[in-house]
Amino acid sequence: MVVARVENLWRLDAFGLRRAEFVIFDPATRGSLVEFIKGTGLRFSVHTPMFVPDDYPENPLLACIVDPDDGRRRKAVDLMMRSIDLAAELGGEYTVVHVQRPEQFAGAPPGAFGEREAVRTAMRSSEALAEHSRKTGVPVLLENLMDNSSFYKAEHYLEVLDAFPQLGFCLDVGHIDMDARRFGIDMMEFVRALAPYTRAVHLQNSWGPNHPTAPRPWKIPVHPSQKPSEGWVDIRSLLTTVLVARPDCSINFEYRPERSQGNAFIIEGMNWIREILIELERE
Repeated sequence: MVVARVENLWRLDAFGLRRAEFVIFDPATRGSLVEFIKGTGLRFSVHTPMFVPDDYPENPLLACIVDPDDGRRRKAVDLMMRSIDLAAELGGEYTVVHVQRPEQFAGAPPGAFGEREAVRTAMRSSEALAEHSRKTGVPVLLENLMDNSSFYKAEHYLEVLDAFPQLGFCLDVGHIDMDARRFGIDMMEFVRALAPYTRAVHLQNSWGPNHPTAPRPWKIPVHPSQKPSEGWVDIRSLLTTVLVARPDCSINFEYRPERSQGNAFIIEGMNWIREILIELERE
């Protein structure tokens, strides 16, 4: 499960989870988190940033490898390298980094630069990350953020991942659903194209009107009551597609507590996913 902040660690025990992805913890809680990891033997990954840096000039979750501002991009890559180092130090399985800045709230206006330049900046960033990954032995996964008209197509990601095969992909279900709605891409075609590169999934659901500019709830806990025929993401088909191509893919639940209907709802959804995974292992 993706866990933000030390006050949410209890959810791992409450839901019987044995791996986590940590992000935006207060540096003052580092000792508590490290003690928790050592005491539980928890498998975990590092999402950039695992700890909120006091020297970063903006929201560190906006640190992306695609950025029209080259100085800001370099700062982002440096933050990502620090996250890779932290994963190496603490024993994290891999590090996740964001790809593109959302135009709707990150100050990246539509058309800030074109698709080719966006891919070129992704290449420059990925070259540095791939080299640092090689030096540290920590895999690096590129996570699709969303809402950026210069970088959203499957071929954009494939060009980068084919150039740097040591890098992997982290599929965020809510983010790709939002991009599918805005840009009119076929979400399952995107998932199929990236499935061989997908080493982790941020698993959530989303639902809303079909109009691409309509507000869409997202980071909703997955649940068997969510029917694709009613506008929900087809979670079973998505997981089947990914896991047939990458059986070793890590599945991380991600949700916003305010989007849930209580712990019983969350547990029902997690048990549903466990059943799907068992079924897939038998096939």
